Amino acid sequence: MPWWPLQPLLALASLGYVFIQQTAPLLRVTLITMAIGLVYWLAVILPRRGQARHLLGGAKEETV
Repeated sequence: MPWWPLQPLLALASLGYVFIQQTAPLLRVTLITMAIGLVYWLAVILPRRGQARHLLGGAKEETV
């Protein structure tokens, strides 16, 4: 990636700017949504690690 550290730093700065422009109710809704997602991940997804489902045969490329 050319100019390597610049793009991630610009993305973080942009997210920081958007974050400080939000109102308190919107921030609360965002934090509650993230907390629900974290609880779901801890309760459902994390205990099932290593048991991922895989398609048998998978997708095959067609040559024309």
